[in-house]
Amino acid sequence: MQNRTDPNGLPAGADIYDATGELIGTLDTWNAQEGYLAVLKGVFITKGIFLPLGAVDYTDLDGIHLNLRKDELQDSRYEAPPISSSSSSASPASDADLSF
Repeated sequence: MQNRTDPNGLPAGADIYDATGELIGTLDTWNAQEGYLAVLKGVFITKGIFLPLGAVDYTDLDGIHLNLRKDELQDSRYEAPPISSSSSSASPASDADLSF
C-alpha cells in the first residue's frame, strides 16, 4: 500500500529511494512543522542532506520514495535545513509513527 499524503509515518532508519528506485540513504529525522527530512549518508550520499517534504512522492513497505533523481540531490540547497522563524526542533521518527 502506498501512502502519498501523510509524512507522520516516516520511521527513523527507513530506506530512501530516488525517483528511479535507487537507494540513496536512510531517514535520520523529519520535521513536519519545518517541512523537511534529514537524510543520513548512504551509498550515493557522502554527507547528510535535508530534503523538503514535498520531495516525497510516496511511502510504502520498502521505504520512502522521492520525486527527485540522485543527480538533483547534489544541489547545494539540500546541504542545510530550511531557515524558519519557528523555534521547533526536529522530531526523531519513531516506529510508533509507522503508517505504511
